[in-house]
Amino acid sequence: MTWWQQSAPTRRASCSPWPTSTSALDPATQVFAPLIGILGFAVLTLMSLASLSAIFFLRRQQAGSSLFTSVIAPIGALIALVWVLFLSFSNIDVITGSNTGSTIVISLMVAFPVLGVIASWVVVRRRAALGE
Repeated sequence: MTWWQQSAPTRRASCSPWPTSTSALDPATQVFAPLIGILGFAVLTLMSLASLSAIFFLRRQQAGSSLFTSVIAPIGALIALVWVLFLSFSNIDVITGSNTGSTIVISLMVAFPVLGVIASWVVVRRRAALGE
């Protein structure tokens, strides 16, 4: 039987370049849907960090910005985004659709800040060694 005579799900799995072609996973519902949930956590985290950095940046610049635009609005955004992130973590299994997705999200949320601290520590040590 040639590939075009197979049923659509079998043909889709056999033609897929993703690792799901060797397993019995449906790419649309069992692979990409949890990845979208994981990406949602990344976006929420980055938006929270951007709100936090906006506070420091706008307070340092001071040129033509009022107290509301430089402090109150970014703090409000930060509180709202952290609250949504907290609610997302409370329902992590529903958002990612699996326990594996939950494990991936939690491990990445812990690993990336730790790696960032280690990388910045290495850069500071190298600059100190070079005398910069």
